[in-house]
Order: sequence, then structure tokens, then C-alpha cells
Amino acid sequence: MGAIAEDFKAMTNSRMSDLDYIVDDLLARWHRYRDDAKMSKGFRSTDATCRDAQSQWSYHDRENGALDAHIERETMKAVDRAVARVPNHPQQWHTCICIEARNLVAMADVWTSMRLPQNVEELEVLRLEARNKLIIELRREGCLGD
Repeated sequence: MGAIAEDFKAMTNSRMSDLDYIVDDLLARWHRYRDDAKMSKGFRSTDATCRDAQSQWSYHDRENGALDAHIERETMKAVDRAVARVPNHPQQWHTCICIEARNLVAMADVWTSMRLPQNVEELEVLRLEARNKLIIELRREGCLGD
């Protein structure tokens, strides 16, 4: 076996750590956040005079979900900044992260890209490199509570 194949075998036989589950969860939530097709109630329209209005914080925000929605929105903005800082040169790390996020939401490996390696071992090495770069950026943003 070659060096890449041995590394690939060691990587795929290992169990996922808690950090892997956290990163997978953040990526799936980030993809849903970035998705333009959002479910809404009633008519899908926005009043031009009120679209940027923000309500003042009140003691009811814990009960009505406004506080949770605000925290989720800020977390996803931080994940978005972290993903944006993952470079796409000299390797296609950013593309790999975006494809992985789509696949996590779909819960299957249905999305791929012609820019990514077709060899499974090389793709897994690229994916792990991309995840390592993403973890560094997520730590920088404070998304991974150390």
C-alpha cells in the first residue's frame, strides 16, 4: 500500500470525535442559513419601511424565541465568515467545505464537483485538510467553545 492509502485507511477506520460532530452540525446549520428557500407563513413580501426594523429587547424574548433566533443568526454569521476565509487555492478546500455542507443537509453523498479529485483517497485527504483549515477559522471566530 502507498502512503496515501495507509493514511486513508487510518483516517476512515477512526471514529468521529465530538469536534467532528460539532463541525458537521455547524456546517449543516450554515447551509440551511445560506439557503434562499426559507419557509414563511402568510404572504412572502416585505414592507419597505419596516424591513430593517429591530424590536427592543424585552424580558419576553426568552419565551418568544427572539433571543434564540438572534444567537443563531450571529453564530451563523460567524460560521459564514470562517468558511469565507478558507482558501480555494492551491487546493479546492473552500469548494470541498461547501459540497460537504450540502451533503450533510441531504444526509447522503449526492453532491460533487468536477473540481474535486475523483480518486476517493485523494478526496478524503483534501476533505480532512479543508476541515482542519475550517476548524482553525471557527476557533478564531469563537464558534468552537474551547
